[in-house]
Amino acid sequence: MHRAMYVIVEWSPKARRWIAQSSDVAGLLTAAVTYELVLGKLLVEIPELLKVNEHLTEEQIRDTPVHLIAHREDIISFRDPHNVAALLENANASSRTPFTPPLN
Repeated sequence: MHRAMYVIVEWSPKARRWIAQSSDVAGLLTAAVTYELVLGKLLVEIPELLKVNEHLTEEQIRDTPVHLIAHREDIISFRDPHNVAALLENANASSRTPFTPPLN
C-alpha cells in the first residue's frame, strides 16, 4: 500500500463551485457546481494524475488510500423570513436530491 493522500474540497461562494486540490496529488485542481460532480471528476482525474506524475500502476493506484476532506461554511440570518423559507426549502430538497448550495 502506498502512502495515504489527502484532497481538500471546499465550497467557494465567490466561484459558486466546489473546488478540490491537493499537495499530495501533483497537478490536481478541479471544480464543479455540486459536491457529487466534483467527486465524480476526482474519481477520473486522480488515477490519471497518479499514473502520469507518480508512475503508479493500476494496482498501486487501487492500493493508495485517498482521503477527501470537505469543508463548507455558511452564515444564516433569521432577520429575513424569505431567507429562512429558502433555507428550509433547500434543506428539504437536499434530502431528496444531490446538494447544491443556495445562490445568495
